[in-house]
Amino acid sequence: CYQLPDSFKDFASQNVGGKGPNKAFLAFCNREMYHAQWKIIIDDEFIDAYEHGIVIKCLDGLYRRFYPRMLTYSADYPENLRNMGASRDMSARLRLARVDDISYREKVKSARRHIYEEDLVVNSKAVEGLLKEDSLTPVE
Repeated sequence: CYQLPDSFKDFASQNVGGKGPNKAFLAFCNREMYHAQWKIIIDDEFIDAYEHGIVIKCLDGLYRRFYPRMLTYSADYPENLRNMGASRDMSARLRLARVDDISYREKVKSARRHIYEEDLVVNSKAVEGLLKEDSLTPVE
């Protein structure tokens, strides 16, 4: 798993003050970096290809439609991989699925306002109070 370079940690240490960046701050910065990369990769052109496919002339001369997909390994615990796709796993995914609704978005937006505009730390009571109940993170 890619981590922020030491030069970023040095920069943060010089600019955060106190004891330097804590674990929560560095985790937040890592998430921000990953999400910024995904925003670049998953642009309008990719979304169009994902939904409608890309027609490509194959070596046999026939045109075929391909649909790009991205797979990521995101299991918190390797033992969860054994059950992935099993009926119990699928029913749990359906039962526990989050809905990306206005309520979640407003909580994240408020948390980010606390962090960026009010200079509160990422794991402050105000930020945690907004996000913890739903296991959200302050990343768009």
